[in-house]
This record gives sequence, structure tokens and C-alpha cells, in this order.
Amino acid sequence: MLESGPAAGALAAADISRIEKLDQVLAFDMGGTTAKLCIIDGEEPEIVYRFEASGGGVFKTAILSSPAIAFDKGKLSNAIEIRTPASKGQKFVSLVSNWDGENKKRDFDVTRTVAGMPWFEVRISAHNQSAITRLSLLSIGVRGEVVEKKD
Repeated sequence: MLESGPAAGALAAADISRIEKLDQVLAFDMGGTTAKLCIIDGEEPEIVYRFEASGGGVFKTAILSSPAIAFDKGKLSNAIEIRTPASKGQKFVSLVSNWDGENKKRDFDVTRTVAGMPWFEVRISAHNQSAITRLSLLSIGVRGEVVEKKD
């Protein structure tokens, strides 16, 4: 999956928030078949993806498959974080930060965090040292198993 359109919208929103000196911005990108939200917090973009179990089920297993995210040591830091309903609206929990996701492929087994949950969210964020904001999510995928919810 290549997210060039939504990434461009996130970058534009970050630049506008910096120019207008807005600390928090919510950007909405509506396409022909998808819609994406991007949160700009402290003039830096964040992208949140929500994964829901189908048919009212819950996740039994889940693995983030080789997410590819830009990183430039000394210039661009990044983070991949996760949140579930068990978080009760609390902050995201870090999976990895300052990781060269462009050149080093790895899967993230999030089963312990999401087992028994009807959904989970993954947040991708970048913090830039230069004047131009750069957030490049090259790809992300999830594979796993959904089972019936037990009462």
C-alpha cells in the first residue's frame, strides 16, 4: 500500500499549522473510496490507522507486517505506537521509535496487546529537525486471526 496522497495532505497541514502558528490541527483528506484523518500536534504530523475485527469478532492474533517509515538520523525521528479499547482513551504505547524503517524490515507481533480486542489503532508520527516537514509512510499491513467474541 502506498500512501502518497494522504501523506501529502499531512505535510500540507503541518506546514500550514507552522505558518499560522496553530499548535493542534485536524486535517481531513477525502478521496474517491477512502477518507483519512491526520492529527497535527505541536506542528508535527501524526497518522492514525484503526483496524477493526470483522463480524463483531475480536482479534486472536495480529502482526504489523514490515511497516516502512522514513527515518533520517539526526534530522528526522519517528515512532510507531498502539492503542486498544483497554487503554480507555489513554495515551498510545510505543512499539518502536527512531527506527530505520526504510532499510530494516521487521514484523511487530502485537498479539499480547490486541488479543480479545474488537479494534486497535496504530499511530505513526515523525518529528523533524529541519524547516521542511517530512512524513513518509511507505507501507503498513496487518495480518492475523479474528474469532467470535465470547460472552
